[in-house]
Amino acid sequence: MASLDDVMMVLSGMSTIDQLNGNVSYRNDFQLLNNDEINTIKKAQDIMRALDSIACTACHYCTPGCPQQIPIP
Repeated sequence: MASLDDVMMVLSGMSTIDQLNGNVSYRNDFQLLNNDEINTIKKAQDIMRALDSIACTACHYCTPGCPQQIPIP
């Protein structure tokens, strides 16, 4: 996601300082996605779109409350 031109931030759920440090550290050696990686993501998106449903992971990102109707609390 951070490879996209218009992305200003990437949200990530964290509940411990170790998770925070891990999420921040990946930017130290950040590299943009290459064409093969982008094509792999596009193929995965096509497969997921073709599915009737995706199993719930209980992340609770779908809970209501956003004034802009973005399904992330």
